[in-house]
Amino acid sequence: MQGKERLFDSLSGLVEYPDDSFKSSVGVARNLLCQEYGQAADCLGRFAESIESCTRDELEEFYTRTFDINPDVTLEVGWHLFGEQYERGAFLVYMRDQLRSHGLKESSELPDHLTHALQLLGRLDFEHAEMFVGRALRPALKKMLESLRSKDSSYRWVFESIVTVVDSCYPDSSDSRSSQSAPTERVCDV
Repeated sequence: MQGKERLFDSLSGLVEYPDDSFKSSVGVARNLLCQEYGQAADCLGRFAESIESCTRDELEEFYTRTFDINPDVTLEVGWHLFGEQYERGAFLVYMRDQLRSHGLKESSELPDHLTHALQLLGRLDFEHAEMFVGRALRPALKKMLESLRSKDSSYRWVFESIVTVVDSCYPDSSDSRSSQSAPTERVCDV
């Protein structure tokens, strides 16, 4: 697996429903980040410390309380961009097409779930990845992180890590063309 794919697949694992290997996945991701993303690794270390004594059941409950019950932190990127509007459907279709065209299998989650978005990001060429980040991923991550900060959730450190890596790989270069088109055209026209 190539470096970028491995990096973003590792980050994707941090927002999956916890299983028996979750703590190990956090450690693997942290070690991977240490190589080039020290600040992100430090944030992930804070998360690892916060869950160190948690059982699997406690991790599952924590995940559910954080993401499944709280719409402000839902892991569905399209929800943060469009809510219940029609355009979200177009985004879901776009994401499903992108996942298929890059050989990514859908899980039981919707195609716009953050796990899928991060895996996709690791497979897009730089130009398309930069547009995807600017038009979809960065705005959604910003909303999720703000909500996690306000709730003082330990998952905030996972999102701090993800945002740090995404911003490092794809610095914000606001595209004036993207701000002039309709939201779905901006997102789906990657």
